[in-house]
Amino acid sequence: MMKVTLLIITSLFLLFGSCKNKHKIAQAEAEMESLSTENADSTIVNDAFSDLEDDFDFSETATDSGVFEMGEVVTVLERGACFGRCPIYKVKIYSSGYASYEGVNFVDQIGLYQTQFSEKELADIALKGIEFGLDTMALSYDQPRVTDLPTTYIGTTINGELKTIKMRYGYPESLRHYRNFLEELIKSKTWTTITVPNE
Repeated sequence: MMKVTLLIITSLFLLFGSCKNKHKIAQAEAEMESLSTENADSTIVNDAFSDLEDDFDFSETATDSGVFEMGEVVTVLERGACFGRCPIYKVKIYSSGYASYEGVNFVDQIGLYQTQFSEKELADIALKGIEFGLDTMALSYDQPRVTDLPTTYIGTTINGELKTIKMRYGYPESLRHYRNFLEELIKSKTWTTITVPNE
């Protein structure tokens, strides 16, 4: 009788424990699903970036050469979620050359990183923006009825003002070329870890 009682108690413990785990798994899957289906305005991704930014004061980040003077944001590249494995990250480049990278999902570097761009690289970024015609482009290229496309935001300083363009659907080929130029430049840099999320 004692063995039967012990067996019943063990079975109930395992049953309730597995139900609890199933609930946690279902909750996590639902959160991931909501992230992967967010593509119209990248609100979830933007919230994730905002949360990261709230946790760090970049002006207090020291390197071998001392504290970075950030200045104004002169270039932004932000890539948002899609239904699949689209890279989700955000890069901000400041007038001082300081840059921050926030890797969120489906990228090699997850977490918060920093680097320094040279004056020549900053000049090249601005020059390419004009060369590719960003100064004459619309502020948004989108079609809400088309689903499963990631949203990309590209911002660059033109004539002293940061112009940010939403790039999702029907954008000019030259805008894609500018995005590719920025991505290659970003990949060529050595990024120093500020923080990585806990596993």
